[in-house]
Amino acid sequence: MTGDMENAGATVIDAPDVVDGNLVSCRGWPDMPQFGRAMMELFSKSVNSASA
Repeated sequence: MTGDMENAGATVIDAPDVVDGNLVSCRGWPDMPQFGRAMMELFSKSVNSASA
């Protein structure tokens, strides 16, 4: 599947979580703890900037 994504123009990064702007992705369910932390950090930044 990685080959298909790269052929479509995606940049594939082999990491437990990848943050690109407001998009957070992960490789699969085993990476959910790291993904969850990345999401919470993104939400925290969003809330802090909205209340400033």
